[in-house]
Amino acid sequence: MTKITHDRKKCAGCGMCAAVCPQYFEINEKDNLADLKHSKINNQGLEELTIEDAENMEALKDAAMSCPAEAITLEE
Repeated sequence: MTKITHDRKKCAGCGMCAAVCPQYFEINEKDNLADLKHSKINNQGLEELTIEDAENMEALKDAAMSCPAEAITLEE
């Protein structure tokens, strides 16, 4: 299992995560910041999603590595 965490407060809205991993990220048209699809807000106010499959793991890693604001973390 992998836990994906996205900090919208850090998000710069560059769209790299949505470009490399559209399965999990999209740009919100209201504020032009990224959203982690199907996520819940955790106790720290961060978007969080736990996935079981590793099907899109390379794309997720690319999204985290390409984020200039370092707003995406993955925990395996």
